[in-house]
Amino acid sequence: MTPEEIVGAKVARLREAAGLSQAQLGASMATPWSRQAVSAAEKGRRAFTLADLTAVAAALKVSAASLLPDSPHDTPRRKLEADLATAEQDLGKALVKCADLRSRVNFLRAQLDYYDEEDSDG
Repeated sequence: MTPEEIVGAKVARLREAAGLSQAQLGASMATPWSRQAVSAAEKGRRAFTLADLTAVAAALKVSAASLLPDSPHDTPRRKLEADLATAEQDLGKALVKCADLRSRVNFLRAQLDYYDEEDSDG
């Protein structure tokens, strides 16, 4: 992979972990990028200047260094950190869904209790 492809893949992974669309990431940058510009960057088709790296990192709330290609010594740690971030986001989404389902179950039980009371009254 080229350095641009490595940086682009990291941007894509971090953007997805943050739950942002390409358009949302582009719009959140100090100097906004179009969705197409973000897409090109994520595919490694755009060279990154230091200003670009800094702007993308700020929008993703990470350090610019975290977007650079890893050294051979810290690749496993960085991958684990990225995997952990993704797992934490997935857990958060699952907990929200679980709470929504619990509320729905409780609502439906209350409705059934209401109908049971109506049937026993008469």
